[in-house]
Amino acid sequence: MIAPRPAPDGAIASEPAPAARLERVEELQARIRGMQATRLDARAVPTHPALASVLPGGALREGAVVQVEGSITLLMAALAGPSRSGRWVAVSGIPEFGVEAAARFGIDLERLVLVPDPGRQWLTVAAALADVIPVVAVRPAGRLAPAEASRFA
Repeated sequence: MIAPRPAPDGAIASEPAPAARLERVEELQARIRGMQATRLDARAVPTHPALASVLPGGALREGAVVQVEGSITLLMAALAGPSRSGRWVAVSGIPEFGVEAAARFGIDLERLVLVPDPGRQWLTVAAALADVIPVVAVRPAGRLAPAEASRFA
């Protein structure tokens, strides 16, 4: 229970009733939810069923980062699901990503953006792709400086 507190003029000012406070808190929470981006679990991107057991929540997530290291085959399998569902996918900095193999995996080549060598501007290219394409595969050309990482986030 909250005790009454003295008002500046010496009168006793009481706190709002618990029901009114609860109502205000709920109102503010609703406003915050409205201002926040959609939750990641609401933006699941389908992928190959065989990959569901190794992905958080069983799917890729827009806005999330998943590391695929050392296997172009695994990367193609991961990209095939989103591509089959009609989403655009992009691959940057991975020159050995072959379009013939990608097509055999079921990746729609008409919805594939391929940037084999973005050069030293790889981060700018990755950021531009991520702004418009829901699933982007990137091989960094080097380590990120802290200032670069903060601009990309």
